[in-house]
Amino acid sequence: MATNHLCTVALLLCLLANGALCLDLLAGVAGSVTGSLTLKANTETTINFVGGTKLVISVTADADVTVEETLKVAVALPDEFKSFVVGAYSGITVSVSTGTITKASLTTSAADVTAALSIVAGMQAACLRFDADAKAYTFIDGAKYNSDKTMTVDLPSAGFYAFVSASLTVPLPTIYAEARATKSSTSSTIVYGGGELNLDVQTTTDNSITCTKKKKSDAAAPANKASINIYFDIELKTKEEKVKKGEIKYKYNATAVADVRTLLALYA
Repeated sequence: MATNHLCTVALLLCLLANGALCLDLLAGVAGSVTGSLTLKANTETTINFVGGTKLVISVTADADVTVEETLKVAVALPDEFKSFVVGAYSGITVSVSTGTITKASLTTSAADVTAALSIVAGMQAACLRFDADAKAYTFIDGAKYNSDKTMTVDLPSAGFYAFVSASLTVPLPTIYAEARATKSSTSSTIVYGGGELNLDVQTTTDNSITCTKKKKSDAAAPANKASINIYFDIELKTKEEKVKKGEIKYKYNATAVADVRTLLALYA
């Protein structure tokens, strides 16, 4: 991801009462979020960037943590989302040289004037994570737009995060095998595989749902039917709860059907 500002920084380290570290970036471009720091394993560290951005982070091993900002995303956002500028950036990349992130809570700089004006009735400020393996964006549950026009987001892992605006009812892009929060008060439309599978779901209590795509299943095909060998396991985190409303839409896969027809013809 390209960065818009490179800044020379001075560090002020202070040991907090609970043993955590606080690092202040004292020089640089206002609103810029760019820097590389060495963190100790299993030590919660607060990094205060110029312009008000704050990252509270802990990692499993001694590691260099690099944060880079961008104003333009390298991979186009899903159609229903627009970039949301906070400070001087609309996205950040968090990289860890070794180990993994155990906690990362980001508070952004305040939204710029144009971005702030876009959050009207029926709209939301949100965050998307780009998954390098799936080569797709996935929605981050629980991102908050605060009264001071900053955003607070829990980052589940290293990677690229885009800040966005969208309708409150926007379908939520999600990668397979990733838990997605569900609500009891309203239904949510969850989109997998770029539209391959859509779930419209409302649960009896606030819960989370996970959908896993598989190529094999122990379940036999119904009589006089042939499977196209695409299966989905859909599970609630709290399994004793029930789905109040549920609808599944699968995008017809002509290639998979053609392959099955060819195979059946060989044994006809």
